[in-house]
Amino acid sequence: AAEDQGIHKKGMWPYAGVCLLHWLFVSDMPGASEKVHRLRVEPNLLLRLTGRSVEEEDCVWMELDPVYTPGIADALLRPGWVLAVGPPPGGGRPENWLSWGNEFPVIEH
Repeated sequence: AAEDQGIHKKGMWPYAGVCLLHWLFVSDMPGASEKVHRLRVEPNLLLRLTGRSVEEEDCVWMELDPVYTPGIADALLRPGWVLAVGPPPGGGRPENWLSWGNEFPVIEH
């Protein structure tokens, strides 16, 4: 797996992700499929990310920056990783689960 140590070392901060679908997959470690939790989320939910990523053969995991946001699930308030691109753990069609970067429009909730 290729690991990017994050954009915070490159002077690009803050970094965020926007959920594109109703599901998000969260794990303590990238690629640890036996420890992945599936969460139902609202599309356009904004997540803070550290900018660190791990690219595996068919997926990309992004490291969470557990910052409180009203309405955010408890599982997203702990250090962990979210599946950004790839098939859901256990099999299925690859999806783009997150859009990420350091510039996003304001999203009204």
